Amino acid sequence: MALFKSAHPGEILEDILDREKEAVLSGNLDALHGMVAEKAAVINRIRQDRLTESRLEILRRKARRNRALLEAAQKGIASVLRQMRTPSGPARSFQTYDVNGTSRKLESLKRNGLEKRA
Repeated sequence: MALFKSAHPGEILEDILDREKEAVLSGNLDALHGMVAEKAAVINRIRQDRLTESRLEILRRKARRNRALLEAAQKGIASVLRQMRTPSGPARSFQTYDVNGTSRKLESLKRNGLEKRA
């Protein structure tokens, strides 16, 4: 955070939101923990400064994007936890999510009553 002392709070928050996006997309969820305190500090500075409407809209758009990514990651983690709690057997279907968080169910192809595993 010391790097940003002279930078504008809107630019700092935009950088944090971009790093947050990259952390979620790369699966580095541990990195998100440190960003919470950074965002809180910058938001306090933003409350004192005046941001242009266009800067606020950019920040809102990025925050909404990150929220959607975080929700998709949460759904994926919850799905894995449910599957881990379910007794293992031949896979009949597989639930997957795209980058927008939209779920898709993939049905397995079963031939001759045997399941082929890699």
